[in-house]
Amino acid sequence: MVILVVDDEPAALRKMERTLKKIYSGREDVTILCADNYIDALAFSREKPAIAFLDVEMPEMTGIELAGRLRKVNPRLNIIFVTAYDEFAREAYALHASGYLTKPFVQEDVEGELAQLRYPVEREVSANIPETAVQQNPSAGAVRRLRVQCFGNFEVFSEERPLHFQRRGAKEILAYLISLKGASATRLEISSAMWETAEEIEQKKDYFRILVSALRQTLKKYNAEDVLITSRDSFAVNTQALDCDYYHYLEGDPAAQNQYLGMFMQQYPWAEEMNALLSGQLMDY
Repeated sequence: MVILVVDDEPAALRKMERTLKKIYSGREDVTILCADNYIDALAFSREKPAIAFLDVEMPEMTGIELAGRLRKVNPRLNIIFVTAYDEFAREAYALHASGYLTKPFVQEDVEGELAQLRYPVEREVSANIPETAVQQNPSAGAVRRLRVQCFGNFEVFSEERPLHFQRRGAKEILAYLISLKGASATRLEISSAMWETAEEIEQKKDYFRILVSALRQTLKKYNAEDVLITSRDSFAVNTQALDCDYYHYLEGDPAAQNQYLGMFMQQYPWAEEMNALLSGQLMDY
């Protein structure tokens, strides 16, 4: 198995190389290739790496752009973006990245991403990852970890048990973002859906932050932090981390189409418009 590491910062490049060598210590079938520029990285693509750790902020060609080029060579390449900022998370997930690391990282962070690769490799990647890392993330290896029910009342499940949300508003924020199918929304857009008047929206500005914090805590409790993508005043969900009946319905899945009986997130008034659209599609079948 070949692993490609690309970072224009020598110290960061060496750190990732050392970390991977520790993780795969004793694995003679693992080769780690390092590049500090996009030209060498593209040349290394001939070695058909199974995993690529790409720094996002690089001169001449960003990690996002490089990922697109590498994917043309190998569509099933597991890409893990590495950056000092989280503002690129939505772009990363739009490319169906396998993972996202924020600097500074530690070995356990890298192990966690390796345990959740999107595409299988020739040999089980987690074979040499300490058992404790897998125990910390019992859903490791699953592409979609939370099951979402949008038809009828909105509910979210982990291992077929409903998630416990500390605040109902936090659950509603997640529902609204899921209804957007990965598109982003600002605080004002979400608040306008949840509360009626401009005065109420302004009064609850601080409360909204509390709700977002509560949502993060709930997702972290169920090892699903990567579901929520935030960047400044922008919020979205990583659709690839969800097993959602609504998404399956839109994909034309017959089972999901049979599950929709004219009710969509019926506990939320703002969902009525989407329900009307779906009901119109249902009548066309």
